[in-house]
Amino acid sequence: MRDEQYEKLDQFLDVIYWSRQVLAIFMGMIWGFIGITGFFGIASFVALNSIAVYLYSVRFNNDTEDIMEFVKEGFMTSFAGFLVIFCFPLMAINFID
Repeated sequence: MRDEQYEKLDQFLDVIYWSRQVLAIFMGMIWGFIGITGFFGIASFVALNSIAVYLYSVRFNNDTEDIMEFVKEGFMTSFAGFLVIFCFPLMAINFID
């Protein structure tokens, strides 16, 4: 690969990483306020987050060979962020009651 292709790929992966973090924070707040917990809460986060990144990757990148690498990019950090942010509104709502 040429240097400019690496640079474009690095920028693309950065966009995926940071958009996934923002999406995880947003989803964590919504899941916490609504009170979606348990297996359904985690499974729905994993599914929606992965589908969003997959659709973005298919739309804006022509390299279909590495599509699953793009879907995996930054997943665990976004999952950790989701769990941390999810706890705050859920605890606040339960302590108020």
